[in-house]
Amino acid sequence: SYPIVSIEDGLDENDWTGFARQTAARGDRIQIVGDDIFVTNPDFIKRGILEKTANAALIKLNQIGTVSETVHAIELCREAGWNYVISHRSGETEDAFIADFAVAMGGGQIKTGSASRSERIAKYNRLLEIEAELGDTAEFLSPSPTSLLHSGISFREFIGSYPSRTDRDWADLSIRGKTPRRSIQAPTNTRVSGDSHDGPSH
Repeated sequence: SYPIVSIEDGLDENDWTGFARQTAARGDRIQIVGDDIFVTNPDFIKRGILEKTANAALIKLNQIGTVSETVHAIELCREAGWNYVISHRSGETEDAFIADFAVAMGGGQIKTGSASRSERIAKYNRLLEIEAELGDTAEFLSPSPTSLLHSGISFREFIGSYPSRTDRDWADLSIRGKTPRRSIQAPTNTRVSGDSHDGPSH
């Protein structure tokens, strides 16, 4: 009923052997994302590529420290045929730069939490603004975590259709179109006291 298409940090951050076994067993069907095991460090990503530790990396700009090193980490992923996910951190502000960065890097995936708090809404609203700025040229690339196929789909169409999509559907998507610009609004009756999905902030 709920097919898993991506696993992030399924094992301990020091369990390189376990990660490699998991990738060997499931990597041809799902995305295996390394976060704490790589910490956006090009040297660790190189090791992961050599040891086939994963098939994707979580990318956090302020984890490695500079844009140049972050781009280098992404280039390593590209060269290895890995996916990469541009991610926020546990402690965030309303700065939306990672939305622009995610689009610029063309990986097709961004992790910035649920649409429930202003520092997260800011990133999603910036993505909508980018789509509006790009107009007819805006496309959502690599919509399936388990496929390297590139199909044209607008970000707004992706958000609207996500709950009803299955992994198999993604490869068949080729959607282009215009819809009126609108912003995502945070629920006024929702109170979030913590976040158990962002992972460690180190």
